[in-house]
Amino acid sequence: MKNDSPAPEIQDRMRGAAELLTTLGERPESLGDLRGALDALDPSRFRRVLHETLGGLEVPPDRCDPYVRVIVTILKPPKFVRRCEWVFKRLEPAEGATLADSVAGGMSAERLTEVLEALGIIKCEWVPEDQSQTLEVDKFVQGVCPPGTF
Repeated sequence: MKNDSPAPEIQDRMRGAAELLTTLGERPESLGDLRGALDALDPSRFRRVLHETLGGLEVPPDRCDPYVRVIVTILKPPKFVRRCEWVFKRLEPAEGATLADSVAGGMSAERLTEVLEALGIIKCEWVPEDQSQTLEVDKFVQGVCPPGTF
């Protein structure tokens, strides 16, 4: 029976990690420096302290992002559109009959809007509508990052 278990490799990694933690635990000033680097959000200082404390530990390189973000803003003049809102109003029977006769006879949307506005059921106004657009594009750029850093 063949045993392909990765347990020995995992155990070796765990032993190595324990040794590194022991080394760090023996140097409280290094722990303070690491904490200070984290608090200051200073990755280069963190890397330097880690390298000085652990010696031969090979720290992975900083990751490079091979994408360049381009933000494009398309400016267009505003377009005026007609916005209408309902006005809650009780119609008189004669107004209701006029509206019903108009709708029953068939009419265009524009004409219906005019009738409703004349009856005071809706209130319309012309307002500018912004047509500008903002696009964000991530573009891969070959050669921005050295090999193995992204």
